[in-house]
Amino acid sequence: MQRVLLYCRHTIGIGHLVRSLSIAEALAQRFDVLMALGGERVEGLTLPAGIRYFELPAAAGVSERLALGEELGEPLLAAAKMWRPDVILTELYPFGRKSFDAELLPMLRWAKAQPDKPLVVSSVRDILVHRANAESFEQRVVGIIGSYFDLVLVHGDERFVPLDVTFSRVRDLACPVRYTGYVTRAKNYAAPAAAEPRVVVSNGGGRCVPGQKLLRASVAAALQFPDRLPYTFEVYTGPLAPDAVYEDLCALAAGAANIRVARFTPDLGARLRGATLAIGMGGYNTVLDLLGAKIPALIYPEYGNGDTEQEVRAERLEKLGAASVLSGEDLQPERMTQAIESVLRRKPAAIEIDLDGAGNTMRILHEMQARRSDLASAAAGCPQ
Repeated sequence: MQRVLLYCRHTIGIGHLVRSLSIAEALAQRFDVLMALGGERVEGLTLPAGIRYFELPAAAGVSERLALGEELGEPLLAAAKMWRPDVILTELYPFGRKSFDAELLPMLRWAKAQPDKPLVVSSVRDILVHRANAESFEQRVVGIIGSYFDLVLVHGDERFVPLDVTFSRVRDLACPVRYTGYVTRAKNYAAPAAAEPRVVVSNGGGRCVPGQKLLRASVAAALQFPDRLPYTFEVYTGPLAPDAVYEDLCALAAGAANIRVARFTPDLGARLRGATLAIGMGGYNTVLDLLGAKIPALIYPEYGNGDTEQEVRAERLEKLGAASVLSGEDLQPERMTQAIESVLRRKPAAIEIDLDGAGNTMRILHEMQARRSDLASAAAGCPQ
């Protein structure tokens, strides 16, 4: 069985990690998979079985370690030499993770120099982070892709958001670009459970400050207008939310029979199926969960760091009638209540997008490797 090395570092939230774990689980059907993982451990998140894991050094203090002359790439390079992968999959890089050049480039140079060079693939989501220095950023990406990569896999659907919406030089990339569809867990798209008067409110990993405000606004509306909002509110702060945020929400909801506050659910999609309404941010995984549940949704895409990723995704959903977008002014209890009442009067539109991104990723890589093997066998059998 051929081998895959999948590199993933999550530095702020857990969206990249969740997506990469789903891809690794699908790849394990046809490949032996080693995941090189870096980032804060997420309590309650179960790593898929049947996959080997390698823990990367902590990201903290990268600049200091470089100043001391430390070779950041050594652990990853050593893992690659040990594993001898047939495929290397780098999550987000080089479309992000520039600060980890020193970790990744030694491995990519090693891979390029091998007689039986592995297939090197960039694994990237549908919408990239907005950058003020877009021209130089895109030039850098084009250069690295041209030097080391054989394929770019975009985990999205070109009919919904093509990559060139946030990366203008797609046509300059010196390798094929293929869309896999959106990566999610198939069980999230099972038949919905029986409907319950339940509102599910979430904030992804939990570090997003605007998302924390959204949780508080939802709880405040549930407390002030229980007659107008006769639902149980399930509020998930996210596993990386500060203790103070979790404790504040628990104190706010104390004694309220219609509000439950928890840090994390490992299967948000399952909690959404059969619920009345979803309220959350516009992150990749949250949006896929609510699309799978096929219930009304309110999205607050104000990430607060100048990034427009969530805005682009939320605006597309609203334009297609699949969700409604909240503004900062909507976080007042009366406005929040009105928004909930309004969205519940409308049935969300169904969107035709490919949701088998993990399975398609596995099939694309398996087919490419099969072709490469056939060509190598044919070349070996040719007379000199």
